[in-house]
Amino acid sequence: MHLSPPMKGSTPIAVIFGAGPGLAASIARALAPTHALMLLSRSLPGSLPKLELDIPEDRLLALRSDGSPATLQEAFKEMEKKWPGRSVEVGVFNAGGGYNPGSFLEKTEKDFRDNLESFA
Repeated sequence: MHLSPPMKGSTPIAVIFGAGPGLAASIARALAPTHALMLLSRSLPGSLPKLELDIPEDRLLALRSDGSPATLQEAFKEMEKKWPGRSVEVGVFNAGGGYNPGSFLEKTEKDFRDNLESFA
């Protein structure tokens, strides 16, 4: 897959919640050519070197968030300060959680909220 970089100043944002060295880091690498990245996890920004990302500082924002409304609100304020007027185009929820078998399409908003709130 080839993604063309957007025009300067119009770079959309991808937010990855649960940014660890596995799947989330791989997704970040795939999105980096076309998106600015806001990475959120309980261990960031200290764990950023473990993600082994080669992304320019002006396109990366790594913040601590436990998923609570307060930390998420603060993260989005920081995002707006760093990249004013830009929009979030991609959101990835990669936080670990309890085993919850079944089809993704059968999950409800309550299932998602229960998982998210179990980390707050």
